[in-house]
Amino acid sequence: MVKTMKNTNTIFFTPPIHTRFIAIMILLMLPILSFAKSLTVSADRQTIEMGDIITLIIQADFQTRGSQLDLENLKDQFEILGRQQSNQISIINGQFSSSTQWQITLLAKQEGELIVPPLRIEGVESKPYKINVLPAQKKSANARGNYFLETGLSKQKVYVQEEVLYSLKFYFLGAFQGNIRPPTFENSLTVTLKEQDVYGKQVNGKHYTVYEWLYAVYPQQSGSLTIKGPIFSGIHQYRNRQKGIQEVAENQTLTVLPEPTQQKKNPNDPWLPAKSLTLSETWQSLPNTLRVGDSLTRTLLLEAQGLRASQLPALSTENQQGFKVYNDQPVTEETLAEQGIYSQLQQTQTLILTQAGQITLPEQHINWFNTQTNTIETATLNARTLTVLPALNATPSHSNTAALNPTDNKQPPSYQPPENAIDEKVSRETSFIWPLITSLLGFAWFITLVLWRRQTKSLKAKLQHLNAQNPLETQSPLGQTTQTLALCHSNEMPTPSVFYNQLKIQLKERYSINTFNKLENSDLKQAIYQLEAHLFSNADLAENTLKTICTHLEKIAKKSPPPSQKKGKQLASLYKH
Repeated sequence: MVKTMKNTNTIFFTPPIHTRFIAIMILLMLPILSFAKSLTVSADRQTIEMGDIITLIIQADFQTRGSQLDLENLKDQFEILGRQQSNQISIINGQFSSSTQWQITLLAKQEGELIVPPLRIEGVESKPYKINVLPAQKKSANARGNYFLETGLSKQKVYVQEEVLYSLKFYFLGAFQGNIRPPTFENSLTVTLKEQDVYGKQVNGKHYTVYEWLYAVYPQQSGSLTIKGPIFSGIHQYRNRQKGIQEVAENQTLTVLPEPTQQKKNPNDPWLPAKSLTLSETWQSLPNTLRVGDSLTRTLLLEAQGLRASQLPALSTENQQGFKVYNDQPVTEETLAEQGIYSQLQQTQTLILTQAGQITLPEQHINWFNTQTNTIETATLNARTLTVLPALNATPSHSNTAALNPTDNKQPPSYQPPENAIDEKVSRETSFIWPLITSLLGFAWFITLVLWRRQTKSLKAKLQHLNAQNPLETQSPLGQTTQTLALCHSNEMPTPSVFYNQLKIQLKERYSINTFNKLENSDLKQAIYQLEAHLFSNADLAENTLKTICTHLEKIAKKSPPPSQKKGKQLASLYKH
């Protein structure tokens, strides 16, 4: 737009509004455009000790607009532990400024004068920066410093497979963040008793934080065993000063002696080096009176200090004349403590009494090596004698004629009639009653005998008549088997426990067999033992075990009828006329 002034000859040009706004912005940015970009490097300390951690500060007086600072050249002489980046924009008195800052945490890899090489970003390059790294000061014997390591052994000389405790402790002031390379134990079995236990301890007037590791070591080979010290590495911070550390613990040397075979009482004894070892037993409801067929439960307990549970020997008792033994699976347990490992083995046994009389459970003993006294000792479980009475009849046997004879029912030797019954005087008025009663009883017995003789003849005549009508129908062995072993011919086979109890009762009643050891059929005994193992030691039971027992019992019954039937035939022949 052009305006002409009439009063003068001067002509003025007025630009549009948007053009004036652009001109103003250009004038405001002239200082910025004329300002040169720069990149500077500094550090919180320029002289450090080996292991000290420093912070490198890199300042750019411009916005990086998302560009990344290249730090690869630093990795030749320094270890980069961390990095942070911040951006800042400000306008002061119309002056606009922006900047970017990086904080790089470094750990020197070597001693001497190290150079932070020029760094570049968006075409801007920094100048080299010098850092002087001095050797780390060595700790004196008395001054432990801000951190230190300790290793130790409970014993410097042990026998092969003997337990020795190895401890590792890391003391430090302030705070520590890092990791440990655990110790290595060659030719040994190890168990960790403590895994980085943390506590405080006062040393030379300073309160240290302690990390502790504790191991139980079992050398498996004689000779010299070197336990290499583990390596600690991390960042230690104390009094606002960080230090990267890499500390190596002291090596420990252990002398391992071979097994002293010359001291063993028996060459076949297991090698059991322990601090203590005991053998004991407990009984479950041991009754005062024991009879053939009873079952007893005994638990053997072997306890040891300084041995793994896998080192404990098995406990067993062999079958003896008079009893059989069924062993459950042994149960082992380990308890970890600062003093070492406590282990135990628990063996539960079921004893079946098979013979009346005095039976003796044999003595059990275990020879072991006492590492406290370096001598062979013996843990002993004394023998035990039990009195076993004959089995009680579940049902009176009608075939036992002796039991029906009144003359055989004598009082036991220990029975004594009361004295007042001996000294009592019978009055004259009642003395005649006893002869009368005796006469009546004799007459009644005679009448009974006559009637019984007549009934016997009548029954015999009827049997002859039936046999004459059915000459082919005779008492077969199979019929005897059915009567003798009714439990084998029921619609449903009873449970194993019921079957076992009925089997004992019927064998005793029909064949006078009080113990299964008297059976001559080895296959039958083996099947019965499998049934007992199932009932008394939770062993697996085959599906056909009960049927197998019945099959062998039927074979026995066919070969020889029960004694009661044999006696019946003999008695019948006595009255044959």
